[in-house]
Amino acid sequence: MAIIEQYFSSVGLLLHFDGTDNTTTFTDSSSAPKSITTTAGRPALDTEAYKFGTASCKFGGLTD
Repeated sequence: MAIIEQYFSSVGLLLHFDGTDNTTTFTDSSSAPKSITTTAGRPALDTEAYKFGTASCKFGGLTD
């Protein structure tokens, strides 16, 4: 039996940050998905440092 979150329809952006190392396109899993793409290579996914899933989001400094 699947558990459905009662507030899921109110989620505006849901990013899991799973994927291939250095990817700069992120998948939005909200009920109204948006296309999220970064510029200049940052932020990007990092597969060397993560706690859940396959990667984490790596921010490089003050402007990311």
